[in-house]
Amino acid sequence: RTAILGTGFRERRGVTVFPRPSRGPLLAYGPDALAGPVTGLRLLAEGAEDRGAPVPRLRHSVLAFSCLGHGFLSDEARDLFWRVFRVPVFGQILSPGCNVLAWECEAHEGYHFARDRVCFENGFRDSERELLATSLIDLRRPALRLATGLSGDIEERPCGCGEPGPRLVNLRRRAALKREAQLGTACAAD
Repeated sequence: RTAILGTGFRERRGVTVFPRPSRGPLLAYGPDALAGPVTGLRLLAEGAEDRGAPVPRLRHSVLAFSCLGHGFLSDEARDLFWRVFRVPVFGQILSPGCNVLAWECEAHEGYHFARDRVCFENGFRDSERELLATSLIDLRRPALRLATGLSGDIEERPCGCGEPGPRLVNLRRRAALKREAQLGTACAAD
């Protein structure tokens, strides 16, 4: 049984969609796995860690969605989800229409993607590298060279899981890169 937090997803046998991360209905459902945007999962996890609010006792995994151009599963968020939910955490990058474009596997060596679903390329904005995504799988919301807000590399070598094909590796939020650069400059000036 999987609970998905958010809208834009279809329910089917064993999958229930919760438009808002409401604890009562979520606990009553008793999911084995939990999926949702990083922000919604963070609300649940921080409530549990900060105030002892109850969360479902999961048995399988947490899937943390990052929508193109909005949010990203940082190492800090991944650690928080692991501490609170105590199951493996996997990231997925979604298109504006909620289709999976890139996903993490058990090896956690980047995000796999299929070239027939999305094309990632490195572009530049404000003289910084930024991944751009083009995907036409969403008929109502196509993405043409959409700025992702992420910096990273495209790896062609097979993953540790054995899967060949491209992966996004060394992913970081551009804002985090900017802060790190500022900190590095401040430290160098001291």
